Amino acid sequence: IFGALLLFIGLNSRKSRLKTVGMIILSVVVLRLLVVDVWNMELAARIGAFIFIGALLMSTAFFQKQLRE
Repeated sequence: IFGALLLFIGLNSRKSRLKTVGMIILSVVVLRLLVVDVWNMELAARIGAFIFIGALLMSTAFFQKQLRE
């Protein structure tokens, strides 16, 4: 959440440093979730985690594209 928040603030204020830090934090969290945490979950929780990650990444890409235009 903190990484996504930094990314959105960086996109809105056009500050590349915040945008970069937010993207790095978000990437580390997603990679850790995919590599470590997901394999210890049950199937239903794993499916929910993948849906949440997909929605988070899609919304981030959508907002980044909207703010660039």
